[in-house]
Amino acid sequence: MGSLINKLTDMRYAGNGCVRVHILNMIDIGMNLRGYGVNIDDNMLVHLALNSLPIDFKQIKSSYVAQKESWSLNELIAICVQEEQNIKKEKSLNHVNLVQDMKPIKKDGYKERNKENNAAGKTKNNDKGSKAVGVTGVKCFFCKKFGHMKKECRRYKRWLEKRQAKGNEIQVCFESNLIDISHYSWWLDSGATIHVSNSLQGFTTKRVPNKYELKVFVGNGVQVEVEFMGAVKIELESGFTLDLFEVAYVPSMRRNLVSVARLVKAKFEVVVNDVGFSILKNKISVGNGTLVNGMFSLNIKEYEHAMNVASTSKTQSQNESPNLWHKRLCHISKDRIRTLCKEHVLPPLDLDELNEICISCVKGKLTNARKKGAIKSTNLLELIHTDICGPFPTQTHDGFKYFITFTDDFSRFGYVYLIAEKSNALDMFKVFKAEVENQLDLKIKVVRSDRGGEFYGRFDEAGRNPGPFARFLQQEGIVAQYTNPGTPQQNGVSERRNRTLKDMMRSMIASSNLPIFLWGEALKTANYILNRVPTKSVNQIPFELWNKRKPSLNHIKVWGCKAEAKLYNPLEKKLDASTTSCFFMGYPERTKGYRFYCPNNTTRFVETGRAVFIEEESENVEDRTLDFDELTDSNIMQSKEIEEEDYIVLPNTILQNEETAPQETVPQMHQVDVNAPVEMNINQPEIHIDAQPQNQYNLQEEQEVRRSKRTEDQPCPATMFIFKNLSKMIHAWKIPSPLNKL
Repeated sequence: MGSLINKLTDMRYAGNGCVRVHILNMIDIGMNLRGYGVNIDDNMLVHLALNSLPIDFKQIKSSYVAQKESWSLNELIAICVQEEQNIKKEKSLNHVNLVQDMKPIKKDGYKERNKENNAAGKTKNNDKGSKAVGVTGVKCFFCKKFGHMKKECRRYKRWLEKRQAKGNEIQVCFESNLIDISHYSWWLDSGATIHVSNSLQGFTTKRVPNKYELKVFVGNGVQVEVEFMGAVKIELESGFTLDLFEVAYVPSMRRNLVSVARLVKAKFEVVVNDVGFSILKNKISVGNGTLVNGMFSLNIKEYEHAMNVASTSKTQSQNESPNLWHKRLCHISKDRIRTLCKEHVLPPLDLDELNEICISCVKGKLTNARKKGAIKSTNLLELIHTDICGPFPTQTHDGFKYFITFTDDFSRFGYVYLIAEKSNALDMFKVFKAEVENQLDLKIKVVRSDRGGEFYGRFDEAGRNPGPFARFLQQEGIVAQYTNPGTPQQNGVSERRNRTLKDMMRSMIASSNLPIFLWGEALKTANYILNRVPTKSVNQIPFELWNKRKPSLNHIKVWGCKAEAKLYNPLEKKLDASTTSCFFMGYPERTKGYRFYCPNNTTRFVETGRAVFIEEESENVEDRTLDFDELTDSNIMQSKEIEEEDYIVLPNTILQNEETAPQETVPQMHQVDVNAPVEMNINQPEIHIDAQPQNQYNLQEEQEVRRSKRTEDQPCPATMFIFKNLSKMIHAWKIPSPLNKL
């Protein structure tokens, strides 16, 4: 970070190249410093850029000081480019456009130039010999010999010819004119060896450039960086769609250039005259252009129409949609996605297309609080933050109400475990400790937690009575750090971790419209993603610091999306469906594949690596509804031991639009006062059931069980609700399941 600050403050523009590129380089360094937390605003960058300009720009410096309002970075670039042009005009430049790339040097060029230099040297030797000494003292920067300069060096010329013969240099025109050029116009360039674009608009595919494509040489010898390579579709005015492949994205270029050499290589013909040009394909004209200010401009449709082609292609290319990746990565922030693109973990994405307001993010993350900084450790496992979150009003499908997190302070890599009671914290810590210490070959030194009874213990008449967790830390030689009472901010890492996990979990459930008892699956997936995306607390991705390698996100899918999974079924018949409709739940901890929720399958949670995902249909921000199974699993209606004589049965006919269940033999029922109200702790709409005569339900006689001579009572059908000791009016709740809509 210190080297970047020194580089930014010491940068000076010597007049070589283009002032636009110089200022863009300073802006890029400023953006990198912002990533490290250095507060550098646009006004400071404007001041630093003005200070880096030579004395030739003193006029705009004086104008900036005289004005009350500050300039934006775009205004500064435009003014500096204008001033640079005026300076060059004052120095009697014959032209302002240099549209040719570097020419090959002739073999006998050195001899002719050497003769001229010798002649000049003889003339200068007659003038007191002062300048002759200067010529002999010149050192070549290429061969390191004295007596000539680099541009006259024979070895340099031979090396340059070999480089040009290899064809690894990508060259385009250099331009220093000040005509206001539209970002959506394309210009024909006979000197360019590759297509160049300065805008992200229109790209249909993108890839990282190889080692021969990292730089573009402009006509004045300056090298500019290539962000990525890709393909662009341009809809010409004639209606023909021109496909440009191997297009270099260079933000510092002023024009979008179409290489004539590339067009000819693609079997196009370019016919040029004094007013414009035509592009022919198989002797048929497919496009044309006009001569504008000394350059040929390609005639294309207006921007709105021309960009429709790119928009359609982007819709078809799911992997390049920033909104889709935002949902795949469990609704992380735009800055984290930008960092992943910069680290080449994700393909290049146009983040300007990312929705500024995500309803699911607003529902899950809206808050006014801010996170404060903290002192970090220097190595893995030096400090572990832990905390328990819960209880949740809805249990998971396997009966868990809490979760506990363990977060490494150095890498911010976290583990999460679902637990049924707070007393299970010690068991989970033992599992965590054994795994991480064995994998990293390090020892946990400090554990920081709050003063909860599960960590700290209790106070009694004799003083503090440490709990099992505290005693275990003492036995293992691990230092325990506790927060002061009523100050959860002292355990801010765990508090923030739990809050982030809950925010992501709520956003995922709100987006998927699945039952709430699946929050445990969403939690594990959120923690899986959180370990693989950037965080502001460390400069690298937590997964990279923990495992010493960069993560892969190619297998990431939208949580809760519909899927067709191929399950293992040894009894599958030839005409059975090959896949099962299910919902994507996450990534197994010990299996390579995916985890799915199959509500209509015998085994509701399955793991397989063969599936087709339907991700685009997963977004749904409508108010979700709950089904009755969800209420049962969440212990809203707790089942109790009931005695046979206390049964009261409500038949399934009280529920509308349901099939009639088989009638069963039931015990004797008590009389119920249907006019008296009853209080139930269920926050759901109620449907009052009118009392009906019991004699309309014919009870069937006992049936013989197959393969057995003895008889037994049949269980109560699943469509009947059973209540105990109700002496007041019976209420029943029918809550539609969201899965019925599927």
